[in-house]
Amino acid sequence: MMSKPQVPVGSLPRPDAVELAEFKRQTRALYDLTEAAIAAGKIDSLLERFYAADAISFGPDAKVIRGRSQLSGMYEQVAKNISNITITSVHAYVNGNLGWDWANIENTVKDGSKLYVAILFLWIRVSGLWVCGGNTYTESPEKPIAW
Repeated sequence: MMSKPQVPVGSLPRPDAVELAEFKRQTRALYDLTEAAIAAGKIDSLLERFYAADAISFGPDAKVIRGRSQLSGMYEQVAKNISNITITSVHAYVNGNLGWDWANIENTVKDGSKLYVAILFLWIRVSGLWVCGGNTYTESPEKPIAW
């Protein structure tokens, strides 16, 4: 049996401008919610609105975090150690009910130091609302990630 020749794939289809603008508006609102929740140390409502119940995350330690209960433990540690975060979208993409956003997160640690995170949020639209189905990230203690 002969294998089919590999066909090169071009760039991603361009997202619809209106759809992309709405995606960015909703995800920015969720980033604002996250920033406020971390600053206030109140993460419960954040997790219920930001993440799908079965969301998956993993970071530089390759430890897989599954579902809101495990995410809650991770975010409790963040709220305990971080006084302020700023999330900056770097490159968003949407196509139908799926989207993703490469972003930078600047964390101000309670001792005054900084911790920089590059993160990929994976999004799905459910009943007209975007919810994070998972993410993966890496950390840089020295400087922000340059895209």
